[in-house]
Amino acid sequence: MKKILVAHDLTKFGDAAADEAVDLASSLDASLILFHVEPPMNVPPGQQNGEHTFQTLQKLQAELEKVAARLRAKAPHLQISCEATMGEPAPSIIEEAKRAEVDFIVTGTHAKKGLTRVVLGSVAEDVIRNAPVPVLVTRPRGGAS
Repeated sequence: MKKILVAHDLTKFGDAAADEAVDLASSLDASLILFHVEPPMNVPPGQQNGEHTFQTLQKLQAELEKVAARLRAKAPHLQISCEATMGEPAPSIIEEAKRAEVDFIVTGTHAKKGLTRVVLGSVAEDVIRNAPVPVLVTRPRGGAS
């Protein structure tokens, strides 16, 4: 069975990627891995390890499970697993793709432009450039707003 990694940032952009991935998985008879990476900058200093991290990961896992439940309602035949971790998003997505031996990555994009993109970078672009497998980049229907 083929495996598709869905990089989900718990926004509408991640939801768009997940919806596309469900359609792709259904047509390929593939399973889905919903994967969220929480950047370390979102965790207060001194709390990157220990109880705070554990609680944060539990909350993120619960959010991914909600997404998975919505996707299962849409496609009950699909096998969907969830994983949340802490780290830098692009390298973590690429490492998980290798570890899980996925066949495909689906990710959303916020379609930032100009200085915002230069300063913040683009996770999707980093994944495209360095992924060991093909990558599908999506955005919500109707644009990036």
